[in-house]
Amino acid sequence: ERPPAIIPPDDDASGMTLSEIHGEWQKKDHDAKVISDTALYLGRFISLHGDMPIAAIRRKHICEFRDALLDVPRNLPKSVNRKSIPDIARWGKANPEGPYLGPRTINAKGIGAISTLLAFARHKGLIETDPCQGTGLEIDESRVTKRLPFDSALLNRIFSSWIYQPDARWTKGCGDIAAFWLPLLGLFT
Repeated sequence: ERPPAIIPPDDDASGMTLSEIHGEWQKKDHDAKVISDTALYLGRFISLHGDMPIAAIRRKHICEFRDALLDVPRNLPKSVNRKSIPDIARWGKANPEGPYLGPRTINAKGIGAISTLLAFARHKGLIETDPCQGTGLEIDESRVTKRLPFDSALLNRIFSSWIYQPDARWTKGCGDIAAFWLPLLGLFT
């Protein structure tokens, strides 16, 4: 008996790079902040591994990216922010006073950006699996900074502002009607 014929992958699809899938993903309706964050971390991934074909990305690439992000300071000047990860790490070592990216940020924004693009590629049938699965950093809950709830004085200050006055007129510049409802929603959730 003859073995079944192997159907070669579509060359155009199998060679699609991360930046190309990002271009396709961007055509969908996404929030501007999500697009910006995804582009930032995509650029950082590419600075480390190059603009790889999505089918060539392996778990080891994601883990190397994750580990490299541990050397990225949290607050970078604009002149450094878009540089390569090795350049950012060198800047961080020369300017050690600030905090570095935390595990939650690395998981959600760093790995999350690449995972979002690869999930989109998977949805389009371009890859079989997402190599980002299970690559996140463990989060030590005992080291997470707890945020204190607002005290009564601050709540009184917020809800006695002009937004909650009977004659208030909301404009687009102040968040429109959301400026009224979002603090109330936050108070009761």
